[in-house]
Amino acid sequence: MADALDHYLTWRLYRAELDIELDFADAQLDEPALTANAPRLEAALDALHRIEGGAVANADEGRMVGHYWLRDPERAPDPAIAQAIHDSGGRSRPSPTACAAARSSPTTVGRSPAPSSSGSAAALSARSCSRPP
Repeated sequence: MADALDHYLTWRLYRAELDIELDFADAQLDEPALTANAPRLEAALDALHRIEGGAVANADEGRMVGHYWLRDPERAPDPAIAQAIHDSGGRSRPSPTACAAARSSPTTVGRSPAPSSSGSAAALSARSCSRPP
């Protein structure tokens, strides 16, 4: 039993700054493999820190990726971004997948959703997915 615990503790990685724990005990790693990959792992963590700090993550579109800021606006790299999230009151547009599903639902096929008082999920999703005129 002590061997299993020792093995787990040897291959457990906890990073307090990320509040994450990874269990590599069953990953069949060995010390030479870990040492050989250490620079790549450190580069990945460095990239993650840059993205969390507001670095442009999508160079083609020139934008940051900060969906986790929506859950914790204080983590946003810029006070203006945090304020915009607070000002939105948690409102956000549905995902493209939700929009596609709403557009193909029987209530919306072939026509724009009517601005009715319908409270169905499909109708509400379709209205929130429509583009402004």
